[in-house]
Amino acid sequence: MKNITLKNLKVLESLSEETLCFSADLYENGKLIAYVSNRGNGGCNHIHPAEGLTYKDVAHIDNLDTECDILTLAEEMNTIKKKQSKNFILKLDNKIYTANTPQKQSFAKLKKYGNYASWLRVEIAKFEGLGYKVLNTNL
Repeated sequence: MKNITLKNLKVLESLSEETLCFSADLYENGKLIAYVSNRGNGGCNHIHPAEGLTYKDVAHIDNLDTECDILTLAEEMNTIKKKQSKNFILKLDNKIYTANTPQKQSFAKLKKYGNYASWLRVEIAKFEGLGYKVLNTNL
């Protein structure tokens, strides 16, 4: 499967029942190819081709594996957004974990300390040495 990413993710947790209720722009190899959404009731994703494309152009992403990849990506992005202010968001073996910052302070507060950059490099290296990928977008 080609490289897919989501941008402009909007989540409605109040409507999420069995799956995440969301909408997003779907990119493949850096190019906008479709708009994707899920109503959050356990059903499939809804895929609408981007302007200038047809359903035939995006048919290759309309399969169970890609459906799961898109939903997993949306869930990961939502977790990162919700929890990254005071936590490292870590991924190992397709599972997401969180690790608190010292004294559970936000990264915004920690950035005010003079040794923040060196502390952050050490912490990231420690996690990566254990095999984790750090997913935070706010560091």
